[in-house]
Amino acid sequence: MGTDFLRARTSPLLATSTNTTNTGLHPSVPFPNERYQPASPMMKKREYGNGRDDLYHDAHLRDAPKRDPRERERDLWERDAQERARRREAERREAEKPEEKREAEKREAEAKAKADEARAARDKDPDPKKREHTRPPSVIVDREKGASYHRIGFLGEGGFARVYEVVDDGHDHKAVKVVNKSNIKTKRNKTKLWAEIKLHQMLKHPNIVRFDECFEDSENVYMILELCDHGSLMDLLRRRKRYTEAEARFYLVQLIGACQYMQDTNVIHRDLKLGNLFLDRNMNVKVGDFGLAALIENPGDRKKTICGTPNYIAPEVLFDTANGHSFEVDVWSVGVILYTLLIGKPPFQTKEVKAIYRRIRENRYEFPDDKEISASAQNLIMSILNTDPQERPTLDEILQHQWFLDGPFPSHIPVSSNDSAPDFSHITASQSRRNLANVHRRATGEPESTTPPHPPRADALGPSILAQERDFKAAVQPGSPISALLNSARQPLVQAPVGTRNSTLLRKLTEAGAASTHSPKRRGAAARVPPAVSGPGPSSRPPAMDNVAEDVEEEEDEGADPGPGTPRRPGRDRELAQQKARIVSEMAKLRVAESDKDSDKEVPRKALGEAASHQASSSLPVLKPPPRGNAYDRLEHNLTEALAAYKTSGGCRIPDGMNVEPPKVFVVSWLDYCAKYGMGFTMSDGTVSVHFNDSSSLALAPAKKHAEYIEGRRRDSFALSSAPEGLTNKIFLLHKFEGYMLSRLCGTYEYTWEDSQRKRDLVYVEKYLRTKNVILFRLSNGILQFNFYDHTKLILSSDGLVVTIIDKNYARHCWTLASILQPQGDGDRERAKHERYITKLEYARSLLARMRAHGGMGATAAHAQERERGEREHKAPREREVRQPIRG
Repeated sequence: MGTDFLRARTSPLLATSTNTTNTGLHPSVPFPNERYQPASPMMKKREYGNGRDDLYHDAHLRDAPKRDPRERERDLWERDAQERARRREAERREAEKPEEKREAEKREAEAKAKADEARAARDKDPDPKKREHTRPPSVIVDREKGASYHRIGFLGEGGFARVYEVVDDGHDHKAVKVVNKSNIKTKRNKTKLWAEIKLHQMLKHPNIVRFDECFEDSENVYMILELCDHGSLMDLLRRRKRYTEAEARFYLVQLIGACQYMQDTNVIHRDLKLGNLFLDRNMNVKVGDFGLAALIENPGDRKKTICGTPNYIAPEVLFDTANGHSFEVDVWSVGVILYTLLIGKPPFQTKEVKAIYRRIRENRYEFPDDKEISASAQNLIMSILNTDPQERPTLDEILQHQWFLDGPFPSHIPVSSNDSAPDFSHITASQSRRNLANVHRRATGEPESTTPPHPPRADALGPSILAQERDFKAAVQPGSPISALLNSARQPLVQAPVGTRNSTLLRKLTEAGAASTHSPKRRGAAARVPPAVSGPGPSSRPPAMDNVAEDVEEEEDEGADPGPGTPRRPGRDRELAQQKARIVSEMAKLRVAESDKDSDKEVPRKALGEAASHQASSSLPVLKPPPRGNAYDRLEHNLTEALAAYKTSGGCRIPDGMNVEPPKVFVVSWLDYCAKYGMGFTMSDGTVSVHFNDSSSLALAPAKKHAEYIEGRRRDSFALSSAPEGLTNKIFLLHKFEGYMLSRLCGTYEYTWEDSQRKRDLVYVEKYLRTKNVILFRLSNGILQFNFYDHTKLILSSDGLVVTIIDKNYARHCWTLASILQPQGDGDRERAKHERYITKLEYARSLLARMRAHGGMGATAAHAQERERGEREHKAPREREVRQPIRG
């Protein structure tokens, strides 16, 4: 085009001839305007005043003679034709893409969009219109204690409360339940808040959300609670659709332990459901949300309030208000929870609340044919879901059911179960019995406090109950200050002497004035003797609060995919309560006229319960914990058996089928400076640690802002900005090790990453051992790592059933123990390489056997270190990762 314009400037005659050559037409064919559509508005925009896109505003052509309008129109037409051709070519290339690639790109784009939406909604309240009025300040201050909590994100909401994640002054993450004072002006709501605080703060158990503190400011009341890293069982169900039976066994034992403790303290939860069962960072269950909990004043007393979540409400709550309800309602909820875990939705789930209540009354549910569930699990569920509360098994009888021993019982649930079902097929029957005994012992162990499980009685505390009654009545009056309510709720609960009626104060505990009735005591329920305890359960990271329950909750479809959360509307709770009352009233009228035509379909629940109890009674002795042995005896045993089978038959006969999950955290580089200070390590997740010569360890979190100091069995976490003064020198050395290793020994590989969110429970090297051919590391996460001096690394899981090898080229290979002992590779070279891997596995087994013979890794390491001490004297630090060391 540029050449044409230059020719046009020098010779108008040439311009005429070139006007036709670039059109694709014969030169003799005229180019009249009427044979073509006039220029489009877009063309005109480009032609007149579109800056650099205008052919006739080019600085080099300003002085060119004016051209025929037909020529300009033809040039624009050509440009548009070229653009259309480019679009057609792009569409053709897109159509030629493989279908799989297009689908993958589409899924990736959708996943990215969802992730962006989730991040955007994290700090966003569900009701933007109310946000300015209900969101607490960014820094929540407890003026009485001088503590402050920095708000991080929104977790959930309920009837009149919202829950946020906060960080306290000690950098601990917690949950804060925020109740706006405008929602607790009435006497009824004040009573509910008082009762929730009073009951929750007295419950201290390893599987119950810990209540830390409550205070107020000018706008809100705050309850500081434990926080969970893994949400609720409901969150996991939505991701996974259903649980395995092994997971259900583990979680049910912990839930029953919490329920037994609540019964010992005369508390009924009355709202047990997946949304109120939270998972701490170790995947242990914690029961939370005591907004509907009630206190049984005297043995055999019953409650009459209709409350709970539709899918989980026991039939006596709905249809037997004359006799009331007691601890049996929590047992019913345990059965519903078990069914929901195994099937993926509640047994009575349907779209309408009225239909749910009808199914509960008729006890009408089924086990879908397309959902695999064992016969013993069905037996247990049917025995629990008995409409007669007196015929339901007790919590102790549930634990004695054969189902708990009919399959694998894990010692813990891995964090990976958040995304995929874990495989416990490698767990033997004897291991399952030991794991069941250990989990049961922890779940029924001593509470995490010296506070007695039962509230003190008034006959021991004199006139305290009168003062408590007086303070309560004054605190819940409309117009009274919230500070009076909190002061009253913080006081220890005092009960009346046995055999006398309690004051109205205790009857107000979450019943909001509803009367109680005395009925014959249920077998083994209200008067249970607290079981003997063997010790406190392990302290663990707190659970995150989800939704806060109200007296009546909207129906929750736990079998369907959740949609975006919607905030509660004012008056919605009253509407639901009235709806439930109408439904219950209508259905109660139909009870007398109900026929027994379906009675032949019912399985005799009592017989099932008794058979289950009798069947499992013989297994009680296996609940005794076995004597504790070396932590790696099982690993050595598995390696020995597998290698023996490999040598005799050329393959491994041990059961296989477990999912291969490579270790996420292991040693990728290390630095020996034992002549002066100790050994430094870099982990694949970015953690840097030093094992000092005094046997203490100091670990630096991947984000480099937090650290942990380990000395013996003590483990202290702290922020570097507020580090203890006694650790100044060790922190200085830690940074020196870090700088040297990161600058000289580090690379980036497929298995290196940075866990920037982790601040505590860092993985570090507990012990190490040098031999002639290998250096062995024992990590705090249970991994054994063998770094051979030919730059090959062998990593074994704590039980030896997962084998990972990083070869000389820093490529990672992972097998199960059974699969690595199978023939591998097509060529001689590949087979020889694999044989070398098996040789290293054999060396690791023999080293473990020698360690056991010499009293364990500690004794062997001490002997080896003493032998090599002279060799290390006055030598420079040795870098064992030569050439291109790996690092995360």
